[in-house]
Amino acid sequence: NSYNGSVECPAKTTRDINVSSTLSGFYSLFADKIELAAVDNSTEYTYINISKAKATGINWSNTFKQNNWNISAGAAYVGYYNQYKNDDVPVRGESKTFAWSPEINSNIIYNLPHIGGAIGLFYKYTGELPTYRIDDNDTLYLAKQGAFSNLDLTLTKKIGKYLNLQAGVKNIFNVTTLSNTTIGSTQAHGVGGGPVLQNYGRSWFVGILFQSP
Repeated sequence: NSYNGSVECPAKTTRDINVSSTLSGFYSLFADKIELAAVDNSTEYTYINISKAKATGINWSNTFKQNNWNISAGAAYVGYYNQYKNDDVPVRGESKTFAWSPEINSNIIYNLPHIGGAIGLFYKYTGELPTYRIDDNDTLYLAKQGAFSNLDLTLTKKIGKYLNLQAGVKNIFNVTTLSNTTIGSTQAHGVGGGPVLQNYGRSWFVGILFQSP
């Protein structure tokens, strides 16, 4: 089951400026949710069945357009609740309360109409997230995956009527691994199964996109 609601502020528009803002919220309930659990100290994953999972949160999104500028920015605060087994014996790390995590995103695009091109910068911050893992004793537990930021840069140039040439850099901050800490740990550095693989690192790309008429 999922419930959503939103309130949109009236857009402010002048001759060359358009600004809009939306506040939304959601609540979702999942039964028998299938999810991947990482195995500590390895690159392996295994499927698990979560008896009950819930997510709720609020999201604030904004857009700003002026001449060649197209900017969007938003923030969210999301709570996660997980119950692996449908009984009174929780898995290590599970809690009866929501685990909250912030998210921030921003996209900035500057159009270059005189050359048929554009420059785009795309940023996203993701806070700590609950994630199931399996320790060296083959025991399931709920851990915290560390927060991280991601930044991409894209350059676009129109070629003819239907083709776009794109080039850029992905994962500019070169994030490859994230920390992994057991939820509720009181130790100085927590307890976990080592870093979590997140990405393959910074990369450059070039490509051609076809836009159908």
